[in-house]
Amino acid sequence: LEGIEDEAVDVPHISSYMSLFIGHAIADEVIPMSFLCDAFNHLIESYSVPALTMATNVLKTVLELKGEDKARDMYEKSNLKLETLVEPGKPRDAEAIAALLDDEGLGALDPARLRSVKETK
Repeated sequence: LEGIEDEAVDVPHISSYMSLFIGHAIADEVIPMSFLCDAFNHLIESYSVPALTMATNVLKTVLELKGEDKARDMYEKSNLKLETLVEPGKPRDAEAIAALLDDEGLGALDPARLRSVKETK
């Protein structure tokens, strides 16, 4: 993953391919979901391969492969902090992460956060 930005020049869809590969590895429990923050933190300010895009694509793969209940359980147990992958200067509070999950079709992973944010509005 260290050279993925350079590889994106030669293989434009490499981020999609890697997201699928990592998503399958997480779904098969070969690597933990918590791996995402460490694996993608060097891409936080990347234009060509943004960390948050990679992470949400991986989560979509896991959700698709495992279904809502199992994916939610994996997400909760991982204690994944998506806010650590947000670009500097962009909102990273609970409301922003809830909106991200909802917009990306990942609301099923953290319905409590979505409810909590909606209740405070």
